[in-house]
Amino acid sequence: MRIAIVNDMAMAVEAVSRVLTKSGEHQVAWIARDGAEGVRRCGEDRPDLILMDIFMPVMDGVEATRQIMVQSPCPILIVTASVESHTSKVFEALGAGALDVVTTPVLGPDGRGDGGPALLAKIGVLSRLITGRAPKAHAAPPPETPALALAQNRLVVIGASAGGPAALAEVLGNLPQDFAASLIIVQHVDAQFSGLMAKWLHGQARIPVRLAEDGDRPEPGVALLAGTNDHLVFDGPRLLCYHSEPRNCSYRPSVDVFFESVVRHWKGEIAAVLLTGMGRDGAKGLKAAGPRSIHHCAGSGQLHCLWHAQGGSGAECRGGGSPSEPDRPPPDPPFPARQNSLPRLMSTEASPPENSDTPPPTGTITVLLVDDQRIIGEVVRRMFLDQPDIRFHYCADGTQAVARVQDINPDVILQDLVLPEIDGVELVRQYRAQECSRTTPVIVLSAAEDAATRTRATEAGANEFMVKPPPKAALIERIRACWGPREGGRW
Repeated sequence: MRIAIVNDMAMAVEAVSRVLTKSGEHQVAWIARDGAEGVRRCGEDRPDLILMDIFMPVMDGVEATRQIMVQSPCPILIVTASVESHTSKVFEALGAGALDVVTTPVLGPDGRGDGGPALLAKIGVLSRLITGRAPKAHAAPPPETPALALAQNRLVVIGASAGGPAALAEVLGNLPQDFAASLIIVQHVDAQFSGLMAKWLHGQARIPVRLAEDGDRPEPGVALLAGTNDHLVFDGPRLLCYHSEPRNCSYRPSVDVFFESVVRHWKGEIAAVLLTGMGRDGAKGLKAAGPRSIHHCAGSGQLHCLWHAQGGSGAECRGGGSPSEPDRPPPDPPFPARQNSLPRLMSTEASPPENSDTPPPTGTITVLLVDDQRIIGEVVRRMFLDQPDIRFHYCADGTQAVARVQDINPDVILQDLVLPEIDGVELVRQYRAQECSRTTPVIVLSAAEDAATRTRATEAGANEFMVKPPPKAALIERIRACWGPREGGRW
């Protein structure tokens, strides 16, 4: 494969280059030293795969991934040394379209790249997916265990691939605390990062999210996430376990393998959800779910619903439109609908709605979020839905932030630091230079947790610092602490 490297660290570039050249199977197409150069080079010479770092000058790997996917789509593997300390940034990159994550190899004393086998293994898996080489036939499934009568049990199963983390955060963030079904998720992500992902999703949801373990049983109102590089399957009516077979799957864990085990063992009601990404994993299992399930295939900001009636394939509804067969209305869902229980996925290109510009009533806290990541805007907006005294406004363009502050006169500003055209710290300075916002509390939301970043934000005039995305309860508590009690809602 022709593989490009986007990384500003010379030692990292050297280590990755040595791993690739010594493999005998790959060649370095080109090297870029920052995200902006990577976007330009990809447009000029598109490689088979890009190895993308996250933290770089000029443009970081998340924004570079986002722009490449829009301008000249190309498979991207995140290769970074800062995975565990910057979890949210890693999942932002996956949400922007990166396919997977692996730790950067390190040059050892002998000049070899320590961590090279893990990198080559990831590249090997992606190579099979990119070239379209079909995996061998699946091994025979384990013997079917006689299922118990579970007609009243409700199960939601979700398969996700590239772009899945952001979409899953969107779905889970809309589920009510008393969600009346068990939920199990299979996401294409290496076991090294599955624990971090479960922790991150838990912070976005109103229901518990944790890794599925051998011997676990589905539990209503709890989301279980596949947590190893083996396949999560049902090994009985309600018993979950991990199987290494089939070994020849390009995807580990496999959505197809999991969905098919659900069909074999779960005798209750099923809602099967497939979040589109790279490859076909999950399509076969979704079809196998057959006439006793609702099928959801979500991608590109739409929810495509395939309702399967008993004895027929039903009608297809795209993005909430009319059924393609209007004479055959879809049947009732297999379990009662709950408001926002399986929401339409919001396109990351759409701005989250905000409160109207009518004057707020006395005692209302007006909050302005300045962040170019619209999915973060939507996540934060939903945190305030059950807070009637918080009035939410959103600005995605940092260059318009000062004018927006002058326009709505917010009580609290939530400020991102990494913006495409203007530095967030510089914006804080500009707020402080204006009479209308000189004393307005500013809470910085940043994916970077280092002391230097905190110091820069504080010196510019920020009042608080929180890692993005913040937990709902903590953010609301900080907002209320900053806002009052004080006369007129001002310092």
